Amino acid sequence: MKNSESNPPSTATRLALSCGLLYPVLLVVGDDVIAQGDEIAPDAGSAAEIAAALAGKDTTTFFLGRSLGLVSLLLLAVFVAVLATRIRRLAGPDSILPAVALVGVASVVTLQLGAVLSTFAAVRHHDDGIPPDVLVLVLELGGAFLLAMLPLALVLGAVGVAGLRHGLLGRILSWAAVVLAVLLVVGFGAFSAGVEIGFLAMPLSWLWFLAAGGRLAFATQERSSGASHADPGRAASSPAV
Repeated sequence: MKNSESNPPSTATRLALSCGLLYPVLLVVGDDVIAQGDEIAPDAGSAAEIAAALAGKDTTTFFLGRSLGLVSLLLLAVFVAVLATRIRRLAGPDSILPAVALVGVASVVTLQLGAVLSTFAAVRHHDDGIPPDVLVLVLELGGAFLLAMLPLALVLGAVGVAGLRHGLLGRILSWAAVVLAVLLVVGFGAFSAGVEIGFLAMPLSWLWFLAAGGRLAFATQERSSGASHADPGRAASSPAV
């Protein structure tokens, strides 16, 4: 016997789920705004050359782009928080998957926030007499956003497993999340070793958020329990994950 589906998601729930759709959009738009202002990379030249480039930088476009990036992090956190709530409802209170997803997104936000603040500091205080070598070091701290690939893998892994075991998402999106979780870990290792194609896992994950956020935000019904897609006897005897 299958459990019935619940009522269509409320407007507030749809708005929260649409954050998954908007997260990559704002992130990419923010990066494009920064690119128009000629972002300064820590390996763009000598320390003195980088300091000189910062002195002539258009800070307006930089701060606007980074601010959009900060908003995108908030959207990501809201989306994953809603997913974690759904996973707990589907998988039960003993499941560790909601905690894994929440710890993952909290780590992503923390790492990327640290990266943003460090670059903010470098751009804002470049003319305060700070030695060029220190400015370059602060800019290099902005590269910490790459570490976010690892906790993002936790998020996608937890959501993918929840989709496969408890029906959170369709099977295609669920398997895609699991595969992307693996690719993010492998990609981080490859990129750290100098293989730039390893970073490709990040934009692929943005495509997943576009698809998952859109599917969930515009879904006509919301699954009410994990047993709705599984044999009830098996669901009762299987331990929560």
